[in-house]
Amino acid sequence: MELTINDNNKINDKFLLVLIIGILNSIKEKVISIDEAEKILFLPGYVDDLKRIGIDKQIVKVVEFCCELEDISDIVPEKFETELNKIIDMAINLLKQYPEEKKEYWLLTKFQP
Repeated sequence: MELTINDNNKINDKFLLVLIIGILNSIKEKVISIDEAEKILFLPGYVDDLKRIGIDKQIVKVVEFCCELEDISDIVPEKFETELNKIIDMAINLLKQYPEEKKEYWLLTKFQP
């Protein structure tokens, strides 16, 4: 199966925000580790890719903050939960700015035998 994100930039932005919120809440609930989150999205190298494909600059900034989570956890663990909640709130507030998408599918699939 091949999975492709829609070529509509607004849908891609919204999809990415939903993904970010899900990853962050999964970290918060301790069902995935920061290391796992880095393998999904929270690596600095992905930031350049997101910029290149035209993801909204505010969303890219959220991903940059997410890339710092491991440092926060290691250096100031007592602030980790507060910082995590701030990033979640930032992502949710950005997501609220997007209207409901009623016409287009967010993900496109191709099944190959």
